[in-house]
Amino acid sequence: MRIPANSEIHPDKLTKYLLVERPRGDKSRLLKSIGFTPADPSALDAAIRRHASEGEAEARESDVYGDRFLLRGTLIGLTGELRIESIWIRRAGENVLRFVTLKPSKD
Repeated sequence: MRIPANSEIHPDKLTKYLLVERPRGDKSRLLKSIGFTPADPSALDAAIRRHASEGEAEARESDVYGDRFLLRGTLIGLTGELRIESIWIRRAGENVLRFVTLKPSKD
């Protein structure tokens, strides 16, 4: 399945989660290593959207919250690139896909 261009990436997901240092599950250092900073969250938004447009997402689990999808690919940063897996959800009763998170790819 293709991730539609109009999929939602909530700004707080970038500015209050991915680009903020956290004691557990921190992704900000990884993203900083390829040029993303809290000063310009729109650059990360654009990179995630580019990543989403370039591959086929795999259907994963479905539960009362909705259907989840996994997309493996490359996140192109300002100073490098990273193989990642992004997670998307279509909440039950909705048609829009929403970005959940990303993590380094295991491959």
